[in-house]
Amino acid sequence: MKPLITLSTDFGTKDPYIAAVKGVLLSSLPDATIIDITHELDVFKPCNALPFLKDSITWFPGHSFHLVIVDPGVGSDRIPLQILSPFGWIFLPDNGLPFLMNQWFEGLSFRKIPPQEDKYPNRISPTFQARDLFAKALIDQAQSPQGIPLGTPLSPDALVKPSRPLPPGFSRVWNIDHFGNVLLGHHIEEPPDSITVTGFPVPLPFVRFYQDVSVGSPGILINSSGWLEIFQREGSAHHLLNIKKEDLVRITITGGRFRTF
Repeated sequence: MKPLITLSTDFGTKDPYIAAVKGVLLSSLPDATIIDITHELDVFKPCNALPFLKDSITWFPGHSFHLVIVDPGVGSDRIPLQILSPFGWIFLPDNGLPFLMNQWFEGLSFRKIPPQEDKYPNRISPTFQARDLFAKALIDQAQSPQGIPLGTPLSPDALVKPSRPLPPGFSRVWNIDHFGNVLLGHHIEEPPDSITVTGFPVPLPFVRFYQDVSVGSPGILINSSGWLEIFQREGSAHHLLNIKKEDLVRITITGGRFRTF
């Protein structure tokens, strides 16, 4: 089966970094299909990638390979990981994100990527391990006979635990999407009876559809992925309300069941 590979990074698109990673992958896996999920993950903030991954790679088939690189600890002694999941292998550093993934995703098992120096002498960069370590570990796994897992098992208890304090009664903005919708870090498991957002000069009614408010009016709803979303119908809530990523929004949820990122 031809390898199916996704890339999620904080590299941006103006530099040659993504092209170099793809060149390494395609040199060894020339028939691979490579899908760019995003290269605009928050720089130096690996934990902020969790919602993007939840909304993307979990839809892929189990034979996929996912390279996820937000790596402020590149060159340090943080552990390089490969994770076996129901939606394929995931390759990334132990930077707090794997701990969160283990809390939010089911069926994960963790392995420490074996050393690459012996296989690729003089080709392991201290600053570009996406290309020289993680991409090559992905290649090794894709080429392994009958999908035999590589690396040594690692207990989830050994993963780095991130610190993400959130004051009670607030939700953190984790994304402003292409349409100017504001994605909040509350993921709804069972619909609540009511949601009240305060601190803005206009009311934000809790509705089910965008069409439940008039054109130009804002509101809040549960989006198709289960996240709370502040929107402006046919406009940009981001501009209307002057909300930015990482802002804290005061919110009261009554009834239902939810998780907070």
